[in-house]
Order: sequence, then structure tokens, then C-alpha cells
Amino acid sequence: LLTAGAILFRGFTNITPTTFNTFFHSLGINPVQYMGGGSPGRDRIEGDVFSSTKIAPYGSIWMHNELSYSTGSPTKVLFCSIKEATTGGYTPIADFRKVMGLIDKEILEELKRRGIVYKRLYVHEKNTQKSNLAGSHLVKSWQDAFINKDPVAAEAAAKAAGFTVTWTDED
Repeated sequence: LLTAGAILFRGFTNITPTTFNTFFHSLGINPVQYMGGGSPGRDRIEGDVFSSTKIAPYGSIWMHNELSYSTGSPTKVLFCSIKEATTGGYTPIADFRKVMGLIDKEILEELKRRGIVYKRLYVHEKNTQKSNLAGSHLVKSWQDAFINKDPVAAEAAAKAAGFTVTWTDED
């Protein structure tokens, strides 16, 4: 893990969400929640086991830092395939420390100087199909993002995560 940045286990049988959740917790890793994120919807399967990102079968997910929008990004990410994909289904990973080493130092310094701001527009769940991006994995409701139907509780969760919240008339 320290050398390659990843460990791949193969050949296990009878893996279930329950056994994977037990394995995950046996490692002593503190789970980071997906609340407020850019992920286009995940379902909590069991405990701290979530479904894969929900996107159309023809879609793909670009290389990214998991939970980069969060103030508490994970130090470890575990994946488990309960049901193997019949086509595609690849999950490429990269050691971002090495990726950073490939970026021009002047560009990195400029990014550090300017900082990064993430802006996200969440719509009310009743409006997800009305969006110009309907059917895209880019549309997400605030109810899904903050795992709550109550706008007061969702706003409190957003603020606790360090978000600045602005409501529109439609939301």
C-alpha cells in the first residue's frame, strides 16, 4: 500500500454488503460521508457501504480525487464488486501524489495562489427532469446531496460541511 498506493484482492466468493461492511470496519477506517457531494446519487446499501455512482450505462466517470469538494477527504477508499459488470465496469485508480509530480510547478503554484472554489447547483427533486441536463449525471437534487427532505436540516448539513447556501425561488 505504501509503495503502490493500492491493494487489489481477487478471488473472494460470497462477498455481500454485510461482509464488506464488516471488513471495512475491521480495518479501523473512519468512514467519510458522501453528504453534499457531486456524486450523482448513491444509495446506502448497508452500514457504510454505498452503491456505485448512478450514471447512464453509456456514461463514464473521469479520474478525480474522491470527495475533493469536502473538507474531510478520505485517506483510503475501498471498492467492492458484489455484481460484476457484463461489459466495461472498469475502475481505474491513480496515485495522485505521482500525478501532482507530473504537473508543471508554475501551474501548481498558480493554483495554490488563486485557490479553488467549487460551485454546485442543486435543484429540488421535483425539478431534476426539467433541467437542461435532465438524464445527465450532472443534475442532483439537494435532497439527494444532503440525504434529507427537510430544507432546514439540509441547509444545516451544508453549512456544517463548510458550504455557503443560497436558495432560489424554485427550490
